[in-house]
Amino acid sequence: AASIFKLITASAAIEERQANPETLIAKLNRNHLSQTTLADALARSDNSAFAAVALRYLDVKTLVDYANRFQFNQKIPFELPIQVSRVRAENSRAGLADLAAGFGDVGLSPLHAALIGSAIANNGSMVTPCLIDHIISSTGKIVFECVPKIFATAISAQTAAHLREMMGLTVTVGQAMTTE
Repeated sequence: AASIFKLITASAAIEERQANPETLIAKLNRNHLSQTTLADALARSDNSAFAAVALRYLDVKTLVDYANRFQFNQKIPFELPIQVSRVRAENSRAGLADLAAGFGDVGLSPLHAALIGSAIANNGSMVTPCLIDHIISSTGKIVFECVPKIFATAISAQTAAHLREMMGLTVTVGQAMTTE
């Protein structure tokens, strides 16, 4: 859940008007102080940068609220039963830092992970997932068609646009470029 939960942290910082993709984040790694932008931190799935973002701009209540906007701790409407993705955080600086990077008591189903990505693609709207798109009879008549419905709005369209750009950096400068 860690890399995906960073999308929630970035959403909260951007929506709360505390940060933007170019915001410089000071972080400490192995007793070395450095800086990165929020966009690069997401592209590299930088745990210490996300901890720093939360400690500077957010609190546990706000971050959990954004997780709930993305349907953590709630049943997702779906045709089959799926486990509820959960998030709980200790109300402390350490709990906040862990949660911001997606660590601690965070559980995420694969379907929920896909819905978070699709919400960002859909301008912040979460739509009901469909197992079957449509069924056509032998005569060519559509006998069933899934019509997805918006069941939650997690973030604004503007924040979703920022996140799409930031996610694109993963391919050019981030974790996807790692050759280890």
